[in-house]
Amino acid sequence: MEIKGIDLKPKNMKKIISIFLLIIITFFLFNEFDKVKESSLRVIHKYSLRLSKNTAPKVYSFVANDFILRLEKITNHAITTKTAGIWQDSIGNFQIYEQQFDILKILTEHKINLDGRNVIKTIDKAGGMKRIFRFKNNLIGLFTFVSDDSSCYYASLINLTKSIEFMRGACLPEIKQIDFNGMGGGHTEFNDKLLVAIGTPTGDSDEISNLAQDLNSYYGKILQFSLKDISTPFGKFNKSHIFSIGHRNPQGLINLDDDIYSVEHGPKGGDEINLVKSGQNYGWPLYSFGSKYADGSAYPANVGIKGFTAPIYTFIPSIGISNVVKCPYVLTNRYAPAKCLLIGSLRANSVYVVLLNSSNRTVLSVEQINVGMRVREFYEGELNNDLFITTDGHGLHKIHFENVSAFFK
Repeated sequence: MEIKGIDLKPKNMKKIISIFLLIIITFFLFNEFDKVKESSLRVIHKYSLRLSKNTAPKVYSFVANDFILRLEKITNHAITTKTAGIWQDSIGNFQIYEQQFDILKILTEHKINLDGRNVIKTIDKAGGMKRIFRFKNNLIGLFTFVSDDSSCYYASLINLTKSIEFMRGACLPEIKQIDFNGMGGGHTEFNDKLLVAIGTPTGDSDEISNLAQDLNSYYGKILQFSLKDISTPFGKFNKSHIFSIGHRNPQGLINLDDDIYSVEHGPKGGDEINLVKSGQNYGWPLYSFGSKYADGSAYPANVGIKGFTAPIYTFIPSIGISNVVKCPYVLTNRYAPAKCLLIGSLRANSVYVVLLNSSNRTVLSVEQINVGMRVREFYEGELNNDLFITTDGHGLHKIHFENVSAFFK
């Protein structure tokens, strides 16, 4: 028997059936790939947690200029990858969220509609739940999503408490060049509003980087939202949400006595500390003290250029800057009347003590304390104002500053 040129003899029928079954199995695996990926990640995560819990408590000591920094490992809280957020409840228990392992759990818990979009697929581009934090009794998350047909990648801010998506970025161009490690995520409160930093998520894509100068784009901006804004579903673009522009990858924001500081990844070289003011342009990608990853060519330096604001300090080479927090009282007391910031780093495995002139906000000194771990995030405890750090793969640590001279009372 033969149908349209296909020989249906018994020996050929076996081949046809085998090919048909292979097509069905391939189709099934393709459609189940995201579920398999998610399950695999969870198995690895649970196994890593189990191993880390067997690690004995450790205290690490590091000698600084005139004090000792001690890190005390909190052994019952293992962290295996990048943290998205951390806080304590009323009795001191920690809640720690990781960028990739807790995505679906959070979205499901808060009944976020995912019709037509996928968050797991963005993990291939370092996406996920990039940051989760609280603002005025609302739990806010910065997420990355992709459409089901993989044609549209974008960032989203969601009020998880009220199940409201209040900001959605446009589809990013040059899909192959997307790198959500550059998503930003710094946040703070200023004048009773929420400030959130959204980066330009790429390594070397000019088209994505140029969004930082586009007033019709949310990318490469520090945005501000009122309490009403975070309770209203996103709609037509509103330029009033833009606080400042020209940012590459702002990982940390802090309000220090009504001055806003950002810490930002530069390109190859040139991590920045910026004093951020409303309406100003911080230059990316037109100006930077760094150079391009692709060919090593340098960007023009942002110094004295009309219409652009230069950083108050640049780390050359880059330190992989990560987060920023106000120094604890023992250090602010030591260095008063200077202002004092702690900055974390990934690439340099360090904590930096940065002193600022309180009158003109210039940087007076930067002291590096190498702790041998990638410092991801600072957390100021809510019970006793204790200070903690999260690390990539080394867990949660409490910071102690000891033998600090007190020159001022």
